[in-house]
Amino acid sequence: VSRETFYTQFADKHECFIAAFDRSAEEMISRLKAASEKAAESGGTEEDRISMMLTDVLSLIADEPGIARTYYIEVYAAGQEAIEHRVAIQAAIVDLMLGLLRDVKEEDRFTLQATMGAIGAVITQVVSLGQTEHVVHLQPQLLKFVMTTLRGLDS
Repeated sequence: VSRETFYTQFADKHECFIAAFDRSAEEMISRLKAASEKAAESGGTEEDRISMMLTDVLSLIADEPGIARTYYIEVYAAGQEAIEHRVAIQAAIVDLMLGLLRDVKEEDRFTLQATMGAIGAVITQVVSLGQTEHVVHLQPQLLKFVMTTLRGLDS
């Protein structure tokens, strides 16, 4: 892309990054919504629904390492606006999780935020090491972590 073409599309590199990040986030949310709807329609157990959703997001990360790198790593170097976009996306993901869970209430949002944050930290490690193709192998351990955390809500 020529410099002239670039600057007709974006005011600067930061604006370009925000557009790329938003595109990456849209793809992730779109895939998660589809997985959430598929899981909800399956009529399976709560664990089955969460398993389906985890499998889908981990597959996206494995299939699209550029999206993963943008979402999990590069966003933090892009400044406050980019981080605010990521925080909003994380809230949307928590909303999707709340929709999948039958017995979890709105007041449990913090627990889900913390759970998703912990999962994000694990995924960030894998992505930062350039090993996105291996992330799908984390699904059983991540599912166990989520289910253990959710069972703690019942106590």
